Amino acid sequence: MIHFLVKVFSEQVYAEKFLRGELYARRLSWFKKLEDDYGRGDEFEAAVIPQLDNLIVTLRSKDTTTGVEEKFTISKEDFASPPIIQLNCLEHVNVFCMYAAHSRGDIKQVSEDNIKEYKKQLELPEEYQMMGDHAVVITNTPEFLNRVNKAANREGYKICQGLVRYYDPEVGVPLPPLDMRIVFAKCQNYAHQREFRFAIDTGTFGCDPITLEIGEIDDIAILMNTADINHQLSLKIKM
Repeated sequence: MIHFLVKVFSEQVYAEKFLRGELYARRLSWFKKLEDDYGRGDEFEAAVIPQLDNLIVTLRSKDTTTGVEEKFTISKEDFASPPIIQLNCLEHVNVFCMYAAHSRGDIKQVSEDNIKEYKKQLELPEEYQMMGDHAVVITNTPEFLNRVNKAANREGYKICQGLVRYYDPEVGVPLPPLDMRIVFAKCQNYAHQREFRFAIDTGTFGCDPITLEIGEIDDIAILMNTADINHQLSLKIKM
């Protein structure tokens, strides 16, 4: 369950533009090239490390003189490091990323005994607080998703959204369909970000970002100082 979403900005003017409904989404290629920016950059965006337990790679070669064909088999033990699959065609996808305050599966029911631990799960990580002093908190997530999807459909864009899934690079993940769903798989080094993202395919190629106009959202969002979010967050048990 997602309780609320947060978008952090370095400048208030950008936060105010977002409140007016301007959703600014950069290409995935931009994030792949970004370095040393509080973890926003990741050269392995849209990469998948497949599980190796059942993976067998076979190479065939033919001697041009004799015509004899040879076959070489490569198993898990032969890999020097886990193989990485990246689709360059996904670099043109536009991505909009947010923090998702959501519950994890280890707490099935909130009680007086675990409410403090549950609150800790929802708090904004320190890394986000270093990204900027201005934050827009989405208080009605379903309605926000509805408006983003309507705007994307109006423009004729393909859109996917959801929580990012984090994987152990030493273990890998089952190979997903080779489409935009790969954009939602990231290395567990980024798991603290607890990211929710939109992936938008405009059908165009290049490096240019897009601004998706979703309409004013000040009825379902509030502008806050980033540092105040955790202090203002409170939970109580409904009696």
